[in-house]
Formats: sequence, structure tokens, C-alpha cells
Amino acid sequence: MKRYEVISALSQAIREILPENGYETDTGKEVYVAKRGQPSGRCEVWIYDLGQENSYTTNGLRESRLNIEVFIVSSEPYETLLKRIRDIYTALEKNSTLNGTASLLTIEEDKFVIAQEDKKYLGCSLTVSIVYHEEV
Repeated sequence: MKRYEVISALSQAIREILPENGYETDTGKEVYVAKRGQPSGRCEVWIYDLGQENSYTTNGLRESRLNIEVFIVSSEPYETLLKRIRDIYTALEKNSTLNGTASLLTIEEDKFVIAQEDKKYLGCSLTVSIVYHEEV
């Protein structure tokens, strides 16, 4: 299923965010798809499928726009979280086709949230839109 391939490629692109790959942070160490519950480490990235919109062509292709939330949750200082966000932007903007799996990836927005009532964790939600094509 192409949808799963796209999400896997996104997850892999984020997992590659490590200092040995030229990034400032190790954001790729803890990446999960559809994780529930509390963070277990100092920083985690959670990827959620928010649904997709489809259109069809006359030549038997479906164009899908997959909406994804990439949520970074961290107990680190705000400045460190900003570095992690910058690394995610860099990784995804450099690989906007997810190695050919997608036609286009765009980061629509990011929003900061307090992830827990005790304010131990700060989070940032990035809304990502991924266009891909699939034969029907």
C-alpha cells in the first residue's frame, strides 16, 4: 500500500537526523509512528496520519494529499527544541520527494504546545502535506 510506504519513507527521513549525518541534533534516535502514551526519553518524534484527500485522473491514477502531524515532544530547553525543529525542516525540505516515494512534501505550519499539565514537556506540532500518485 503506497500510503504506508510514504509514511515509512517520512519516518526514515526523520530517523536519519543524527550528528553523523551532518545534523546538529540526534532527533532521529526516537521516532515512532502512531505512538500513544507518555514520552520515555528526553526527546521523541511521533508521526500521526491525519487522513488524506483524493482526486482521480482519466488515465487511471489517483492523486492523494496525505496530511501528517509530526509531533516533537521534549523535556529539553526551548533553544534545543528549536534546533531539533530546524533539523526536521532541513531534512524534509532537502528530500521533498522522500526518495521518489512522493511527488511533493511541504511543511504547512508548526505550533508549540505544552505537552503535559506539569509543564515537564514542551511540544511542537508540524503539519506536513505529502502528495503522491498511485494506480487505481
